[in-house]
Amino acid sequence: MMRNLASHKKKSSTLGIYDFDKLFIEHLLDNCNAAGEQVLSAIEYHFRSVGSLKRAHLCFKIAKNLEINDKDSLLIAAAIESLHNASLIHDDIQDESVTRRNKPTLWLKLDQNQAMCVGDALISASFALIAQIESSKVHILIQKMNHRVLQSIKGQTADIQNKSIGSIENYMQIAFEKSVPLFLLSAELPCLYKNNFDHKFALKALKNFAISYQLFDDIQDQIVDKRKGDLNIVNLLSDNLCKQNKYSEQESTQLSIKKVHAEIEHLLFVSQFYLSFVDKILSIPILELIDYLKKDIKHKLYE
Repeated sequence: MMRNLASHKKKSSTLGIYDFDKLFIEHLLDNCNAAGEQVLSAIEYHFRSVGSLKRAHLCFKIAKNLEINDKDSLLIAAAIESLHNASLIHDDIQDESVTRRNKPTLWLKLDQNQAMCVGDALISASFALIAQIESSKVHILIQKMNHRVLQSIKGQTADIQNKSIGSIENYMQIAFEKSVPLFLLSAELPCLYKNNFDHKFALKALKNFAISYQLFDDIQDQIVDKRKGDLNIVNLLSDNLCKQNKYSEQESTQLSIKKVHAEIEHLLFVSQFYLSFVDKILSIPILELIDYLKKDIKHKLYE
Protein backbone atom coordinates (compact mmCIF):
# COMPACT_ATOMS: atom_id res chain seq x y z
CA MET A 1 0.00 0.00 0.00
CA MET A 2 2.76 2.46 0.86
CA ARG A 3 4.59 3.94 -2.07
CA ASN A 4 8.32 3.22 -2.23
CA LEU A 5 10.29 6.35 -1.42
CA ALA A 6 13.48 4.98 -2.92
CA SER A 7 11.86 4.60 -6.34
CA HIS A 8 10.47 8.10 -6.05
CA LYS A 9 13.94 9.52 -5.49
CA LYS A 10 15.02 8.20 -8.86
CA LYS A 11 12.57 10.61 -10.46
CA SER A 12 13.31 13.49 -8.12
CA SER A 13 16.24 14.01 -5.81
CA THR A 14 14.12 15.55 -3.08
CA LEU A 15 10.52 15.46 -1.95
CA GLY A 16 8.49 18.65 -2.16
CA ILE A 17 5.29 19.75 -0.45
CA TYR A 18 3.11 18.33 -3.22
CA ASP A 19 4.83 14.96 -2.85
CA PHE A 20 3.97 15.05 0.84
CA ASP A 21 0.29 15.66 0.06
CA LYS A 22 0.25 12.56 -2.14
CA LEU A 23 2.22 10.28 0.17
CA PHE A 24 1.23 10.98 3.77
CA ILE A 25 -2.17 9.23 3.64
CA GLU A 26 -0.50 6.08 2.31
CA HIS A 27 1.82 6.18 5.32
CA LEU A 28 -1.13 6.60 7.71
CA LEU A 29 -3.02 3.71 6.15
CA ASP A 30 0.06 1.52 6.14
CA ASN A 31 0.50 2.10 9.87
CA CYS A 32 -3.19 1.40 10.61
CA ASN A 33 -3.33 -1.92 8.71
CA ALA A 34 -3.60 -4.03 11.84
CA ALA A 35 -6.84 -2.25 12.82
CA GLY A 36 -8.67 -3.92 9.92
CA GLU A 37 -10.49 -2.97 6.75
CA GLN A 38 -13.35 -1.17 8.48
CA VAL A 39 -11.00 1.28 10.16
CA LEU A 40 -8.97 1.73 6.96
CA SER A 41 -12.15 2.50 4.99
CA ALA A 42 -13.19 5.03 7.64
CA ILE A 43 -9.78 6.74 7.49
CA GLU A 44 -10.00 6.91 3.70
CA TYR A 45 -13.46 8.48 4.00
CA HIS A 46 -12.24 11.04 6.53
CA PHE A 47 -9.29 12.03 4.31
CA ARG A 48 -11.25 12.39 1.06
CA SER A 49 -11.06 16.07 1.99
CA VAL A 50 -7.70 16.64 3.63
CA GLY A 51 -8.13 20.21 4.83
CA SER A 52 -5.40 22.83 4.70
CA LEU A 53 -2.64 20.64 6.25
CA LYS A 54 -1.23 23.75 7.96
CA ARG A 55 0.50 21.92 10.80
CA ALA A 56 1.89 19.15 8.59
CA HIS A 57 3.08 21.57 5.92
CA LEU A 58 4.79 23.71 8.57
CA CYS A 59 6.53 20.65 9.99
CA PHE A 60 7.55 19.32 6.57
CA LYS A 61 8.93 22.68 5.40
CA ILE A 62 10.95 23.15 8.59
CA ALA A 63 12.28 19.59 8.36
CA LYS A 64 13.36 20.11 4.76
CA ASN A 65 14.92 23.48 5.60
CA LEU A 66 16.89 21.74 8.35
CA GLU A 67 18.08 19.24 5.71
CA ILE A 68 16.39 16.25 7.32
CA ASN A 69 16.23 13.40 4.81
CA ASP A 70 13.10 12.87 2.72
CA LYS A 71 11.92 9.74 4.52
CA ASP A 72 12.16 11.19 8.02
CA SER A 73 10.71 14.57 6.99
CA LEU A 74 7.68 12.76 5.61
CA LEU A 75 7.31 10.51 8.65
CA ILE A 76 7.50 13.38 11.16
CA ALA A 77 5.01 15.56 9.28
CA ALA A 78 2.65 12.61 8.71
CA ALA A 79 2.72 11.93 12.47
CA ILE A 80 1.65 15.53 13.12
CA GLU A 81 -1.21 15.24 10.64
CA SER A 82 -2.30 11.92 12.10
CA LEU A 83 -2.51 13.46 15.59
CA HIS A 84 -4.38 16.50 14.32
CA ASN A 85 -7.02 14.43 12.53
CA ALA A 86 -7.47 12.15 15.53
CA SER A 87 -8.25 15.28 17.56
CA LEU A 88 -10.75 16.43 14.91
CA ILE A 89 -12.58 13.10 14.93
CA HIS A 90 -12.77 13.05 18.74
CA ASP A 91 -13.75 16.73 18.85
CA ASP A 92 -16.61 16.15 16.40
CA ILE A 93 -17.93 13.34 18.61
CA GLN A 94 -17.76 15.45 21.77
CA ASP A 95 -19.32 18.51 20.11
CA GLU A 96 -21.82 16.42 18.12
CA SER A 97 -20.77 18.29 14.97
CA VAL A 98 -22.57 17.04 11.88
CA THR A 99 -20.23 18.23 9.12
CA ARG A 100 -16.47 18.30 8.63
CA ARG A 101 -14.90 19.62 5.42
CA ASN A 102 -18.30 19.86 3.70
CA LYS A 103 -19.33 16.25 4.31
CA PRO A 104 -20.96 14.30 7.17
CA THR A 105 -18.63 13.79 10.13
CA LEU A 106 -17.25 10.32 10.69
CA TRP A 107 -19.34 9.63 13.80
CA LEU A 108 -22.50 10.58 11.91
CA LYS A 109 -21.60 8.31 8.98
CA LEU A 110 -20.73 5.39 11.27
CA ASP A 111 -21.53 5.90 14.94
CA GLN A 112 -19.78 7.50 17.91
CA ASN A 113 -18.14 4.31 19.16
CA GLN A 114 -16.68 3.35 15.77
CA ALA A 115 -15.48 6.89 15.11
CA MET A 116 -13.75 6.95 18.50
CA CYS A 117 -11.85 3.80 17.52
CA VAL A 118 -10.72 5.41 14.25
CA GLY A 119 -9.39 8.42 16.16
CA ASP A 120 -7.56 6.07 18.52
CA ALA A 121 -6.03 4.26 15.54
CA LEU A 122 -4.67 7.55 14.19
CA ILE A 123 -3.10 8.40 17.55
CA SER A 124 -1.45 4.98 17.62
CA ALA A 125 -0.24 5.44 14.02
CA SER A 126 1.36 8.79 14.84
CA PHE A 127 3.67 7.18 17.39
CA ALA A 128 4.41 4.29 15.02
CA LEU A 129 5.45 6.79 12.35
CA ILE A 130 7.90 8.52 14.70
CA ALA A 131 9.30 5.15 15.76
CA GLN A 132 10.37 4.53 12.13
CA ILE A 133 12.64 7.56 11.75
CA GLU A 134 16.39 7.04 11.45
CA SER A 135 17.61 9.00 14.45
CA SER A 136 19.01 8.30 17.88
CA LYS A 137 16.59 10.99 19.11
CA VAL A 138 13.48 8.85 18.58
CA HIS A 139 12.83 8.50 22.32
CA ILE A 140 13.11 12.28 22.81
CA LEU A 141 10.67 12.96 19.98
CA ILE A 142 8.16 10.45 21.37
CA GLN A 143 8.40 12.00 24.84
CA LYS A 144 7.81 15.48 23.43
CA MET A 145 4.89 14.26 21.33
CA ASN A 146 3.31 12.56 24.33
CA HIS A 147 3.65 15.77 26.37
CA ARG A 148 1.94 17.89 23.71
CA VAL A 149 -0.86 15.34 23.22
CA LEU A 150 -1.58 15.39 26.94
CA GLN A 151 -1.65 19.20 26.88
CA SER A 152 -4.27 19.07 24.12
CA ILE A 153 -6.32 16.55 26.10
CA LYS A 154 -6.18 18.83 29.12
CA GLY A 155 -7.48 21.72 27.01
CA GLN A 156 -10.25 19.64 25.45
CA THR A 157 -11.31 18.36 28.88
CA ALA A 158 -11.49 21.93 30.21
CA ASP A 159 -13.49 22.98 27.14
CA ILE A 160 -16.05 20.24 27.76
CA GLN A 161 -16.33 21.14 31.45
CA ASN A 162 -16.63 24.91 30.96
CA LYS A 163 -18.85 25.26 27.88
CA SER A 164 -20.83 28.51 28.09
CA ILE A 165 -20.07 29.22 31.77
CA GLY A 166 -16.39 29.91 31.23
CA SER A 167 -14.71 33.21 32.05
CA ILE A 168 -12.52 35.17 29.67
CA GLU A 169 -9.48 34.04 31.64
CA ASN A 170 -10.54 30.39 31.48
CA TYR A 171 -11.21 30.73 27.78
CA MET A 172 -7.72 32.01 27.01
CA GLN A 173 -6.13 29.18 28.99
CA ILE A 174 -8.30 26.60 27.22
CA ALA A 175 -7.58 28.16 23.82
CA PHE A 176 -3.87 27.97 24.60
CA GLU A 177 -3.99 24.30 25.63
CA LYS A 178 -6.23 23.21 22.75
CA SER A 179 -4.71 25.11 19.85
CA VAL A 180 -1.05 25.65 20.67
CA PRO A 181 0.46 22.17 21.31
CA LEU A 182 0.33 20.72 17.78
CA PHE A 183 1.58 23.93 16.18
CA LEU A 184 4.50 23.90 18.62
CA LEU A 185 5.12 20.23 17.92
CA SER A 186 5.37 21.00 14.19
CA ALA A 187 8.52 22.99 14.90
CA GLU A 188 9.77 21.11 17.94
CA LEU A 189 10.07 17.66 16.38
CA PRO A 190 12.31 18.70 13.46
CA CYS A 191 14.40 20.90 15.78
CA LEU A 192 14.86 18.14 18.35
CA TYR A 193 15.80 15.78 15.52
CA LYS A 194 18.56 18.23 14.57
CA ASN A 195 20.18 18.39 18.01
CA ASN A 196 17.94 21.02 19.60
CA PHE A 197 18.32 23.62 16.86
CA ASP A 198 17.59 26.93 18.64
CA HIS A 199 13.84 27.50 18.35
CA LYS A 200 12.92 29.51 21.47
CA PHE A 201 11.62 32.60 19.66
CA ALA A 202 10.02 30.49 16.93
CA LEU A 203 7.92 28.77 19.60
CA LYS A 204 6.91 32.13 21.06
CA ALA A 205 5.80 33.21 17.59
CA LEU A 206 3.85 29.99 17.07
CA LYS A 207 2.06 30.36 20.42
CA ASN A 208 0.73 33.76 19.39
CA PHE A 209 -0.18 32.53 15.93
CA ALA A 210 -2.03 29.47 17.27
CA ILE A 211 -4.13 31.54 19.67
CA SER A 212 -4.97 34.04 16.91
CA TYR A 213 -5.98 31.09 14.72
CA GLN A 214 -8.36 29.86 17.44
CA LEU A 215 -9.80 33.36 17.87
CA PHE A 216 -10.53 33.59 14.16
CA ASP A 217 -12.29 30.21 14.34
CA ASP A 218 -14.45 31.63 17.11
CA ILE A 219 -15.47 34.59 14.96
CA GLN A 220 -16.53 32.20 12.20
CA ASP A 221 -18.27 29.78 14.59
CA GLN A 222 -19.95 32.43 16.74
CA ILE A 223 -23.54 31.69 15.68
CA VAL A 224 -23.22 27.90 15.83
CA ASP A 225 -21.40 28.00 19.18
CA LYS A 226 -24.03 30.30 20.67
CA ARG A 227 -26.81 27.92 19.65
CA LYS A 228 -24.97 24.91 21.07
CA GLY A 229 -23.75 26.68 24.22
CA ASP A 230 -20.10 26.03 23.37
CA LEU A 231 -17.29 28.17 24.70
CA ASN A 232 -16.60 31.07 22.32
CA ILE A 233 -14.68 34.28 23.01
CA VAL A 234 -17.00 36.44 20.88
CA ASN A 235 -20.06 35.24 22.78
CA LEU A 236 -18.36 35.65 26.16
CA LEU A 237 -17.49 39.26 25.36
CA SER A 238 -20.94 39.90 23.90
CA ASP A 239 -22.68 38.50 26.97
CA ASN A 240 -20.60 40.75 29.22
CA LEU A 241 -21.58 43.80 27.16
CA CYS A 242 -25.26 42.85 27.20
CA LYS A 243 -25.17 42.61 31.01
CA GLN A 244 -24.20 46.29 31.10
CA ASN A 245 -27.54 47.12 29.44
CA LYS A 246 -25.82 49.60 27.12
CA TYR A 247 -26.04 47.67 23.86
CA SER A 248 -28.44 45.43 22.03
CA GLU A 249 -27.45 41.81 21.38
CA GLN A 250 -26.58 42.63 17.77
CA GLU A 251 -24.48 45.65 18.76
CA SER A 252 -22.73 43.64 21.45
CA THR A 253 -21.84 40.90 18.97
CA GLN A 254 -20.50 43.37 16.40
CA LEU A 255 -18.39 45.18 19.01
CA SER A 256 -17.07 41.85 20.31
CA ILE A 257 -16.08 40.70 16.84
CA LYS A 258 -14.17 43.95 16.32
CA LYS A 259 -12.40 43.51 19.67
CA VAL A 260 -11.44 39.91 18.87
CA HIS A 261 -10.21 40.94 15.42
CA ALA A 262 -8.05 43.65 17.01
CA GLU A 263 -6.60 41.04 19.38
CA ILE A 264 -5.82 38.77 16.43
CA GLU A 265 -3.95 41.58 14.69
CA HIS A 266 -1.99 42.27 17.87
CA LEU A 267 -1.06 38.59 18.31
CA LEU A 268 0.09 38.32 14.71
CA PHE A 269 2.16 41.49 15.08
CA VAL A 270 3.85 40.01 18.16
CA SER A 271 4.47 36.78 16.24
CA GLN A 272 6.21 38.68 13.47
CA PHE A 273 8.27 40.56 16.06
CA TYR A 274 9.54 37.31 17.58
CA LEU A 275 10.34 35.96 14.13
CA SER A 276 12.70 38.88 13.53
CA PHE A 277 15.05 37.06 15.96
CA VAL A 278 14.69 33.70 14.23
CA ASP A 279 16.81 32.10 11.52
CA LYS A 280 15.08 32.05 8.13
CA ILE A 281 15.10 28.25 8.26
CA LEU A 282 12.31 28.53 10.83
CA SER A 283 10.92 32.00 10.28
CA ILE A 284 9.91 31.72 6.61
CA PRO A 285 7.47 28.78 7.03
CA ILE A 286 5.85 30.51 10.03
CA LEU A 287 5.61 33.84 8.20
CA GLU A 288 3.86 31.99 5.37
CA LEU A 289 1.29 30.75 7.90
CA ILE A 290 0.74 34.26 9.23
CA ASP A 291 0.30 35.62 5.71
CA TYR A 292 -2.19 32.84 4.92
CA LEU A 293 -4.26 33.67 8.00
CA LYS A 294 -4.27 37.40 7.23
CA LYS A 295 -5.55 36.72 3.71
CA ASP A 296 -8.18 34.33 5.05
CA ILE A 297 -9.40 36.94 7.54
CA LYS A 298 -9.59 39.60 4.84
CA HIS A 299 -11.47 37.27 2.50
CA LYS A 300 -13.98 35.92 5.02
CA LEU A 301 -14.63 39.02 7.12
CA TYR A 302 -14.37 41.88 4.68
CA GLU A 303 -15.14 40.64 1.17
